[in-house]
Amino acid sequence: MEAMESHTMWQLEGPTAVANDSGLSIQIKLAMGDRCVQLQDAQGKEWVRLWGLPALSESPLTETYVRDDDLVASYAPTQEFPFFTQLCWRLRPPNASSTSRFAMSLLISMRTDLLDTHPEIEVLTQSRPNQSLAATWLAGAPIYWGAINEAVTLIDFAAAEDCKEQNLVTTKSQTDVLQRKLFAQFLEKGVLRRARLFAAIAPASTTEQQVVKICQEFSQTELPLAT
Repeated sequence: MEAMESHTMWQLEGPTAVANDSGLSIQIKLAMGDRCVQLQDAQGKEWVRLWGLPALSESPLTETYVRDDDLVASYAPTQEFPFFTQLCWRLRPPNASSTSRFAMSLLISMRTDLLDTHPEIEVLTQSRPNQSLAATWLAGAPIYWGAINEAVTLIDFAAAEDCKEQNLVTTKSQTDVLQRKLFAQFLEKGVLRRARLFAAIAPASTTEQQVVKICQEFSQTELPLAT
């Protein structure tokens, strides 16, 4: 699989966003389901489901657009989840010094018109059966990583300040599910809260030290513009 170049862009096909690189297909259903990122190989075999948001399953999509390497989608509040939510998925061409072949981030922004709220939201990453994830640490936060197949490794990271809680659970079907909880703080009316997640696909030979370096480089990047 060749490195993802900066010209790789999002394309909107109705309510579905797609991006393709040699050997890698990325798909997000923007108007239904949990809005997870589905990563597949060229033959359509699913590698992983990144960052599902079950709380948004019933939230109406109000706007979506592509801006450079960013895919932006906005969702209206519902009675069950009374928050205005914006998701910004950014394709990140790897740095020349990086060993990663593909990189992506998700910025979650949230606000409310209510006076007294606690906008906790669960974020789920689900591996394939028998694909195990392990944890290493960066600045007090776990980096979860593990082989997808004999060629590539998944890296999934959220900084400690962006994440209240992170747990790795193995289901009866031997599927690893990474459970995160964001936005534990009280949210005042009109205040914008933001949290960011990062994932990369790297060669299977990537070492623990290289995994930490990849996530350090991401942590030093600027946030996308607020809209």
